[in-house]
Amino acid sequence: MPPPKPGSKLFAVVRPFSWGVWVAVLLTLLLIAPVMSFLDHFAEHLIPKLYPHRPDAKVRYFSIQWYMFGGLLSQGGQVIPTNTSSRVLLGVWWLMAITIIASYTGTLIAFLTVPTVTDKINSLEDLTSQTELRWRFRRDTAHDSLFSTSQSEIYRKIGADPSSRVASDDEGIAGVLSGRYAYIKEKSYLDFVLDDDFRTTRQCRLKIAREEFFTAGFGWILETGSPVRDLFNWEFLRMSESGLFSRWRSEYWPKPSNCSTRAIFTDVTTKPLVLEDIVSSLILYLMGTLLALLVFLLERLVRIRPGRQWEETEKRRGKAAEAGRWAHPHTVRRWHGR
Repeated sequence: MPPPKPGSKLFAVVRPFSWGVWVAVLLTLLLIAPVMSFLDHFAEHLIPKLYPHRPDAKVRYFSIQWYMFGGLLSQGGQVIPTNTSSRVLLGVWWLMAITIIASYTGTLIAFLTVPTVTDKINSLEDLTSQTELRWRFRRDTAHDSLFSTSQSEIYRKIGADPSSRVASDDEGIAGVLSGRYAYIKEKSYLDFVLDDDFRTTRQCRLKIAREEFFTAGFGWILETGSPVRDLFNWEFLRMSESGLFSRWRSEYWPKPSNCSTRAIFTDVTTKPLVLEDIVSSLILYLMGTLLALLVFLLERLVRIRPGRQWEETEKRRGKAAEAGRWAHPHTVRRWHGR
């Protein structure tokens, strides 16, 4: 079958951590600010402050929240706790933040520089449960008989499509190279095809699934009642027990290559980053920009409405004061006379 393709790097920014880790980090970020605020604002009644002569050292809640968020981005701030307990909590937070930052950075670099490959098809069950690849096998072979007469649901599903049968192995391999088909054949044959293609192209254009099925042996066909049958059986048994088969296999069988060992991507040289590698960062930047614009509009709405209400109130007060002066002129004169 065709080798697996590298995974998309569209969401590489969030892939270094699982969703459970992201939720835990978010909850920790949201919970530590109230605890920090409590220690800073309420513990002062029980424990003396480190700087009692500085009333301006009091830290606001949102300043603490932003400071904790900046810690996850390796940024400092102006938040200085006023008691020892808050400083201990802050030190523990920074230790955790440094660990998270180091883990995230290392994993992100690995995601960007090393292709992530996932084998989605490793068995006949996987092959029949997906829609990206169709399957083929050679007509009038043991596999054709198996898929046509077996009572297994998987086998019957594979043999139900008449177009899945091909007349030659070359036709089946050509379908695999087109990237649209998987070819079902004896593993001994596929091992040599894989090795020959790698030697010719120096690329891993083919892949053999990990799980095997329909295990069968091989032998010599002799005439019924042949006098040499027992001799053949005895000599084959001797060669198998003496290790000759294993020796011949290691000597004449294709040597393990990068393709057969599933090391599909062998080029580990340093490569410059391309646009695809940083597209997730650009998407994150765009989302942050849109969020900032939305917050800006909300701030404008919140500030404009109270401002208009204040102006209307001042106008009403001015009109009321003007009406009062005309209604009680003696009060105005008496005031001027003082």
